[in-house]
Amino acid sequence: MAKTQRTARISAKQDGVALALVGGASIRKAAADCRVGERTIYRWQATLPAFETRIRDLRSAMFSEALGRLASAQVQAAEVLVDLLKSDNENVRRQTSRDLCNLGLRAHEVHGLTAQVAELRHIIEQEKPHA
Repeated sequence: MAKTQRTARISAKQDGVALALVGGASIRKAAADCRVGERTIYRWQATLPAFETRIRDLRSAMFSEALGRLASAQVQAAEVLVDLLKSDNENVRRQTSRDLCNLGLRAHEVHGLTAQVAELRHIIEQEKPHA
């Protein structure tokens, strides 16, 4: 049975390069650190879907972790902004009010876009031929 893109595995060396790249290393640095040629890394990127999938998955995991940390700080940040609305400084109150309004508008837009994307995904799934 041939390996599919989803089940294909990458080597430990390729995984090390993927980790280095996701960690911010340039291709030159990742190649030096992992003892592979730069051209080899470019070839892996061009010809190994599993290598690119691993990089994408690592970035997604890193981003999710960062978002989790940001989300946990949101309550504290909101409390700080609300407290700033009580400042004696008119400019601080005005800027805080502006920031809160802008954040509320962006949150509303994102919520609406998220709902639209979910609806479009549902439509696409319904139109796919089932095997």
